[in-house]
Amino acid sequence: MILIDQQLIDSSYIRKLIEKGDWKEVLLDTIKRNGIDPLNIDIQRLTEEYIRIIEIAKEIDLRIPANIILAAAILLKIKSESFIERFSYREDYQESNNNSYDIVSSSQIEFDQILIVPKGTRKRALTLEELLQQIDESIKLNIESSKNYEAIENIASDIVIEPYDIDARMTALLDIISKTIDSYKMTTFSSLIRYFDNVIEELFIPMIFLANESKISLKQDEDFGEIFIIMKDDA
Repeated sequence: MILIDQQLIDSSYIRKLIEKGDWKEVLLDTIKRNGIDPLNIDIQRLTEEYIRIIEIAKEIDLRIPANIILAAAILLKIKSESFIERFSYREDYQESNNNSYDIVSSSQIEFDQILIVPKGTRKRALTLEELLQQIDESIKLNIESSKNYEAIENIASDIVIEPYDIDARMTALLDIISKTIDSYKMTTFSSLIRYFDNVIEELFIPMIFLANESKISLKQDEDFGEIFIIMKDDA
């Protein structure tokens, strides 16, 4: 009898799932595989299982699309607010969520800066349709709130590069960004590093110039944190 390592099965399955590049695919698959009622979403269980998929993806060194990571942070925020509505603050609840917060923090997302579309106090079950809508609207809200930070932009004024050199590098970077963005036209700085030998000259500096020319917008929620890159429609 041949024994098959369950971890290998999970890794292969999750690789295919993550490579689809869509948070909805991950969320719907999580609901289906765990038998979660779509008419009465168990937000705590769903969030934990969704984040477990991200944990495995990180362990096998997959490039995780920005929208999947952002959706995880939004799920955590929705989960947190749902408990605030139902219970008073309890230390044991906070401790039970430490692992989940650590996973999002390891992606360098500032949890407090994540925006979600408010749905008011809920007096009935949360349905899958409502959750999908809230996450989708919240992702778009976070993208719309992105801006070119002056602290980042000012770096460009101190950089001296030959015009033809920077133009070529900007074109090359924009081409790579266009091939790696997800369905929300979003990617992350960390996911682009693998494409360059010289990250400063070939990635960071051209990125600043592209932002200055409004080809892309940048969102960074904390100093030295992950930089979300959103490609403009007219880029």
